[in-house]
Amino acid sequence: MRVSNTNEKNITYDSKRRRYRVEMRVGSLGSRTARLETLAEAIVLRDVWAGERDRIVRNDKESTTYPDAPVFSIDYKPVLVHFD
Repeated sequence: MRVSNTNEKNITYDSKRRRYRVEMRVGSLGSRTARLETLAEAIVLRDVWAGERDRIVRNDKESTTYPDAPVFSIDYKPVLVHFD
């Protein structure tokens, strides 16, 4: 992970625009980017997005769990190979 110029994860300072930029991937929704005037606003937004991302990931994991799925096993058997 690269080190940002604010020492905050997912937050960098854009000196040309004089704004803090928050960038984050939010689950299956893709990437999000926002520019805010203060670092405090950027931290709040990042935490909100992180909570949303965690909720989406948790819901995806719960929806892909199949409790009635049969348990499978791999059987290893000896193989005989004939060379010509």
